[in-house]
Amino acid sequence: MATASPATFVLEVAETGKSLMKAYTRFVTYRKVTDRRLENLYATLSLTTNTLTEIGTNINKYQNDFPIKNEVTRPICETCKTNFDKFLVLIKEGTSSGVWKNDGTLGGEAVTAEIDPWFLITMSLGGRDEAKAFWKSLDNTRDAILELNDVIRYMTLKDMSKK
Repeated sequence: MATASPATFVLEVAETGKSLMKAYTRFVTYRKVTDRRLENLYATLSLTTNTLTEIGTNINKYQNDFPIKNEVTRPICETCKTNFDKFLVLIKEGTSSGVWKNDGTLGGEAVTAEIDPWFLITMSLGGRDEAKAFWKSLDNTRDAILELNDVIRYMTLKDMSKK
């Protein structure tokens, strides 16, 4: 399903990111742990979401002066949406089953609340190798979105300086 404006889809993905950040914050708050990996993950989610919001806003703001095509934004935003959706489902499953606060099940496996949160997330993603690939995808997507934002800002400013 194609959207009328590239900004529409970018902002939809940013909204998914905001929902994910809210759910993830609840998870971290429930567990009351300090873990650099959990903090870094939050920073990645936050930076990605905020950058998507900036991209969507700028596309809307300058669409008449400097139109951006879906082909420019959609591929990386689809990857980002897939990652956000996957992680949001995991967090919501854990929250609804109570596994973040209490004993429960996640991914069909019984777990106890005492399990290290990072290990719990890793297990929920399918194990160490799958989790490692997922974290790499999140980081690569974040970097690509930051680059896309820089390119859009540069091209917009360059176009505006000609006028």
